Amino acid sequence: KIPGMHGNSTKDFVPARPLQEITFMLPRGSSPGIVATRRMDLKATVDPTGAVTRVELISPREEQLVEMASYAASQWKFSPAQANDKPVASAVILHFNFYDSRH
Repeated sequence: KIPGMHGNSTKDFVPARPLQEITFMLPRGSSPGIVATRRMDLKATVDPTGAVTRVELISPREEQLVEMASYAASQWKFSPAQANDKPVASAVILHFNFYDSRH
């Protein structure tokens, strides 16, 4: 169900889209084992201006990666979701895949 939409109709709903891709590198001195999990999923709440206002962890992972992914997600800017041609708040699921460039 989409907030502000009557019934379950999604005909006039356009989801939020990222305006750019955010990438980040692990800081120097990070343990090589820190990326063993490889994937983390976060739920980001996007306001009607396209700004991320809240980040929630969906899949639990290593604390240091959660902190870095949450920071990266909060810097993302989105084209906000649209309902009936008006910008609305929405939530998006962000999938982070981590790679160790040392291997």
